[in-house]
Amino acid sequence: MEELILYNILIVEDELFSQQALECSIDTIYPDKFNILVSDNGLDALDICQHQKPDIVLVDLNIPGISGLNLIQTLKDYDFCGKIIIITAYNRSKYIREAMSLGVTNYLLKPISLTELEKSIDKCLSLLAEENGAKKGDFDSLFSYAQSYLVHDILNCNAPQKLLSDVYGWAVDGMLDAGLLYWRPEKSAGSNIHNSYLNDATELFGKYFVMLSAVIQNSILIFLHVSKPSDTFQVQTILHTCVEMLKRKYPGGSLVLTEFVTTYSELYRTTKNCLFLAEHAPHAFLNETPSPTRIWSADDRLRLRQKLVQRLSEGQTSQLIQYLKRKFEKSDTPWAWVSLFMEALKAYDSTADLAQALTIFHSQNRFVLLEKWLYSLYIQKAALKAPARISKSQHAVMIIKQRFSDDISQEDIATELGLTPTYFSSLFKKETGMSFPQYLAEFRIKHAVSLILGGEENIDILVTSCGYHNKKYFLELFKKYCGCTITQFIHNTIKQSEDEV
Repeated sequence: MEELILYNILIVEDELFSQQALECSIDTIYPDKFNILVSDNGLDALDICQHQKPDIVLVDLNIPGISGLNLIQTLKDYDFCGKIIIITAYNRSKYIREAMSLGVTNYLLKPISLTELEKSIDKCLSLLAEENGAKKGDFDSLFSYAQSYLVHDILNCNAPQKLLSDVYGWAVDGMLDAGLLYWRPEKSAGSNIHNSYLNDATELFGKYFVMLSAVIQNSILIFLHVSKPSDTFQVQTILHTCVEMLKRKYPGGSLVLTEFVTTYSELYRTTKNCLFLAEHAPHAFLNETPSPTRIWSADDRLRLRQKLVQRLSEGQTSQLIQYLKRKFEKSDTPWAWVSLFMEALKAYDSTADLAQALTIFHSQNRFVLLEKWLYSLYIQKAALKAPARISKSQHAVMIIKQRFSDDISQEDIATELGLTPTYFSSLFKKETGMSFPQYLAEFRIKHAVSLILGGEENIDILVTSCGYHNKKYFLELFKKYCGCTITQFIHNTIKQSEDEV
C-alpha cells in the first residue's frame, strides 16, 4: 500500500552527481518516507526553506549564491525549526566547528557512506519526534482527560450523543457501528504496560476505527466505532486480525470484546454486561474474537483453506492472485474470502504480518500490491532457510523473482552483486545452465502463463505485468517458449471453470 510521505528533506548541493547520489541513497534507505527537494545554490535554498519548510536540510558548505555557513546562519536568524546536516569534502575543523556552533545536528565528510547518512538522518528524525511530542504534550494530556470523562459517561449511560456525533464522528442511532474492547493486565505487568498497550491498539485500530480510550482502575477500556460504512464481513475481518495480534503480544490478563451494535442503548447494555463479566472472571480470556460469518460448511472451508495453503506453499502466486481477485470482485461476501485467505496465510507462515496484508486489501491496487508483497514474503522465507552464504547466481535468481516486472538487465544485477557483467554472465550460465537473458525471459513467460491460467485475457496487461514494453517482441517470445500463439493459448484455457481452485 502506498504510504503517505511523512517528511520534507532538502538537498543543497551544486555537484549534480553528488546531488543524484544523495537522492538515490535516501530513496533506498527510506522508501516513500521523504519528499525530496533539491537546490544547487544558497539563495534558491533560502526560498525553498521559507515556503516549503523542510524538516531536514542537507547542505554542502561550498555552494554558489551564498555559502553554506551563511545559509545556516540566515536560517537560524529566522528561527528555522528544521534539522541541518552539513556536507563537506574537506575536514577543515575551523568551518566545521563554526557550523556546529550554529546548532547543526551533524556533519558528513565526502564521500558519504550509506551507514553514516542513515545515522545522521535517524538522529534528526528522533529529535523531530521528541520536539513534536513535547509540543503536543499539553494538548494530549487535556484530550486524554476529556476522553476519560466521556468514557465514564458512556459507562453510566449518560454520554451526550451529539458530542459523540459532532466531535468524534460517531453515527446516529440506528446507524451506529460500535463496540467495546476491555483489557485488564496481570498484576505482575510493569507500570508502562498501559501506554504500550494503548499505543499498539491505536496503531492497529486507528486506520479503521474512531477510538475513545481510558485507563480506569488499572483496566483499559477502548470504544471502537467504524470510521466509515463497511459491510459486516469487513469489520469482523479487521477485528479478527487486529485483536489476534494484540493477544499474541499481550497474552496475559483479562480480555473482552463486545459485539458491535447499531444503537446507543444497545451499546450501553452490552458495555454493562461486558464489565460485569470482566469483574467476576478476572485474568482469563472471556470470549474469542468473533470470526466472520461462515458461508461454507466446515468441510468446505477446510478444503478451500488447504488449497490456498497449498498454492502459497508451491509459490503459485499469479494464479492465487487471479483467483482471489475474481472472488473478491464477484462475490456478495468479498471480505469472507479475505478472512479465509488470512487463515491460510497464518497457517502457511505464522510470522507473516497479517496487519500489513489486511492493509493491502484496503488499497485501490490491492491485488498488484498483494502479489509484490507475497514475492517479498517468499524471498524472506528463502533467506531464513538458506545457508549463511548463498552463491551470486542464487542471489540473482532471487532478484529476478522479486523484480521481474521491472526494467532489469544483466548489467544492473552484476553491478548490484559487485561483479563485472562478463564474469557474472559466465558464472550465471555455469551454475544455472542458462544465460541470464534466457532465464529472465523464461521466468516472465511462465508468469504470463500463470496469469492466463488464473483468468487474465487482456494481452496488454500480460505484456506490462511481465516487464515488457514491446508487445510484438513479447508475442514472439511467448510463441517461441509455448509453441503456440498467445491467442491460441488463451482460447485453449478459457473453458477452465472459474470456480476451480
